[in-house]
Amino acid sequence: MSDTRDNPHPLIGREEQHAWLVEELRDPSTSGILLLGEAGIGKTALASAVTDGLAPGLRVLRIRGSAVLRDVPFGALSVLLSDLPPEDTVQFVAVLRRVVQALGGIPQTGNDLPLLVVDDAHDLDASSVTLIAQLLGMRRARALFLARPAPALPQGLAELVADGLVASVAVEPLMLDQVEALCAALLGGPVSAGFVHAVDHVTRGNPLFVRLFVRDAVTRRFVTETAGVWQAARELPPLGAHLTDIVSAALSPLDAEQREAMELLAVGGPLPGDQALQSIGQGVLQRLLGDGWIRAGDDGAFEVEHPLHAEALRVSIPTARRVMLQRRVLAGATAPPRDIEEIHRRATLALEAGVVLDDGILLAAATSANRSADSGFAVQAIQAIRSPGLQRRCLVELAWARVNGGLLHEALDLIADALEAPAPPDVLRAGTMLALEVRMRGLEPADAMRGDIDRWEQSLHQAAPGRTTPRDSPRRTPGSGPGPRSPPPCRGRYR
Repeated sequence: MSDTRDNPHPLIGREEQHAWLVEELRDPSTSGILLLGEAGIGKTALASAVTDGLAPGLRVLRIRGSAVLRDVPFGALSVLLSDLPPEDTVQFVAVLRRVVQALGGIPQTGNDLPLLVVDDAHDLDASSVTLIAQLLGMRRARALFLARPAPALPQGLAELVADGLVASVAVEPLMLDQVEALCAALLGGPVSAGFVHAVDHVTRGNPLFVRLFVRDAVTRRFVTETAGVWQAARELPPLGAHLTDIVSAALSPLDAEQREAMELLAVGGPLPGDQALQSIGQGVLQRLLGDGWIRAGDDGAFEVEHPLHAEALRVSIPTARRVMLQRRVLAGATAPPRDIEEIHRRATLALEAGVVLDDGILLAAATSANRSADSGFAVQAIQAIRSPGLQRRCLVELAWARVNGGLLHEALDLIADALEAPAPPDVLRAGTMLALEVRMRGLEPADAMRGDIDRWEQSLHQAAPGRTTPRDSPRRTPGSGPGPRSPPPCRGRYR
């Protein structure tokens, strides 16, 4: 791997925004700018590059908000107040005097104004916000704030933005082409489109997550270099320990109720709206939606907003608790499945949790999985079916699984068992069409195909005397495949 992997590449996708910020902060009329974006989006790296691009010798003072000190007066400024007497650390004038000294005394005007860089500004205490606002209003300093959109901004900072004294600038996730450029820079060479789309889906364009995911993928050989191009070698692996720790740390603001709801959605989501309201409660859902932790789809179903958050939760949940959550989701799923994705999701939960599920749902899930070449899951679902009346349908789906695995002769044997007279019409059709597909893949002669069709017609005639045979109705052209394929199921990691 190229040495460029160790280069942080902080400005990929941020070049225009960087140039604009430098120009704005060089403007004497600019009092402050707020960079607003989620954790890991690159605010700190962008701010560092901006300060490097300003005038040499400019006084820059960095402070950081803290969730621990949010309720402590001047808590964010405590690093500057260590030499003050204890009684002065809560006195506004004394603290203001000390901060002005730290900024280099009485500043000049215009471009010479010192710059306060305030990281984690969403965790600023009210007294520190008031003091910084005083410095900006008195033209003693300018400020570059860095904050997450959730939790809400401190009231004083929100008022500075509303009054126009501080301009708010969104730091957005990277676009797909920017994700590709960052991946190529990290890997030191071109990257396949499939891998780029996988990274974009998993990380949602968060630069920190892109870097961690790519490096984890290289370490665990999910991505390899072939003929000079980096591409995914296999399906997405579970999160590595380091990446799981980083993502889990981002979930620390959740309280106990929110985390339990997130775990439920991570294990069983998306949950239909009515089921989510019953299982989680309206108040918790509203808080999670307001803070951007979850989202509601067009169909009203709720799910975890970020794929990495969902995967980190799934990885960290103990097995016994995961089974409990899966059973809780299934117990609340009283309405019929809405679509094939929900069918597949319920079957997955039931198989993992050891819960008996309706055989019709299991068969539909197996059929969908087979058409998406996920034969391993299809066989699991078929083996859980108990109804004798579905035995022949199960044989056809087992034959599908063998076809997907390249075992064509075994597939034909299973089809023959399924089509033994008397066979239901749906089994006759599905089995015959699959047999034709198998014979064409095996380059068998046309006589063998004709035999399958004749057997189908005879069986239909025996099952329903006097019924019009398929010779009198349009027939699918051999080779056109075994019928329409179901949409791919919603399975796999980072969904």
